[in-house]
Formats: sequence, C-alpha cells, structure tokens
Amino acid sequence: MDADSDWREFTDLGKVMVDHIEVVPTPVRMSVSVGGPAALFVYDAQGRECGKDGAYIPGSTFETDESGNQVISLPALESGEYRLVLHGAEDGGVCQLSVTEYKGLSEIFSETKAVRIGPGQVLRSGMSVDTDLAVADFSDPEIPSDAEGKPLVYDFDGNGTTDDSDIAKVSVRWNAALGDENYDPFYDLDGDGYIGILDIMAVVNSKSVP
Repeated sequence: MDADSDWREFTDLGKVMVDHIEVVPTPVRMSVSVGGPAALFVYDAQGRECGKDGAYIPGSTFETDESGNQVISLPALESGEYRLVLHGAEDGGVCQLSVTEYKGLSEIFSETKAVRIGPGQVLRSGMSVDTDLAVADFSDPEIPSDAEGKPLVYDFDGNGTTDDSDIAKVSVRWNAALGDENYDPFYDLDGDGYIGILDIMAVVNSKSVP
C-alpha cells in the first residue's frame, strides 16, 4: 500500500485504531467507575475522551458491568492530569465514583467518593498521576468553573471553558427526537423531547470569551 494513501495514517479514525493496536500496557493500570444516575467520561492530559460515546484514549475501554455500573479501564497510564466528568441522568441522586489502581494482580490504590448530582448537571473531578503512575490527587467533584470561579453549566467536557467541543456535543445530535437512536436527553436542554436549534444556541450563547 502506498504510504501516502494509507488511511491508517491520514484519517482520524485510522490514527485512533493504530493507537489502540500499538498501545503498550504499563505496569500500573487503572479502573474508573460510577454507580448511580450519571454518565461517566474520562479525559487524559491531551484531552482525549473515553465514555459511552467512544474510547479515544489509547488502550482504554468502556463497559457496563452486571450491576449496571459504568467502568472505564486505562491499561496504558501516563503521568499528568486526568479529568473525570459526570453528566447527571434521570432525576439525579447519589453516585459512587471510584478510582482503583492495580499493579499486576495487586490493588495498590482505591478511593470512592459519594457524589450528589442533579439531572442535567455536569460535575468534574481532577486526578493527578505522578511519574511513578501513582495517584497523587483525586479531588472532590464540583461544577466546572472558569479562571474567575464563574460556574460553567454547559462545559460538558469539564475543561474549564465553554467552547466548540461543547457545542459539537449538542449539534451532532441535531434533529434527534425522543425514541431516535442518537437522542440523548442530557443534551435536550429545554426538555421538549427534541434536540434542535434552541438547544444548540443555549450553548453557543454561553461560549467563553477569550
């Protein structure tokens, strides 16, 4: 195959697939899970996501276990900052957010935080992984905010700004209605059973000013 036309090197999907295939597991692996009325997403230091919409962190997987808990596995850890993001579902309530690290078959770190989340709410927890791949900090989940402390209710990925990536999470579901495969009630911001221009503009009008 001509290297200049190899889709694995020149398309986003190809690069993601290659990253997953070529990933080398680290001696320490991590599991992040949530039980309760929330959707779980993890972002690495490069902003790559793993959650119910896809696993873009190299080697990562997303699954729902037999108890209904959402579980994200990170077998190829890197030092740096990770973001754990929760999206409130249904009527909200109390969730159990857990982080566990393993070295071989041995559990070397485990912490669970009880989190109360409202319907449609975004909560963000920061997690630092040091150069030895140990968890150095796991903060309590809170509503994302900007540098001045202003709450950002539409910062869906918890990166501290309402930006194009947040708008895209709604606009990609444009015209989806209750019962459609791509309908997600979390992004139906006015709760009318349809994701349309009013939902998209609510985020656009909240976009952070540089």
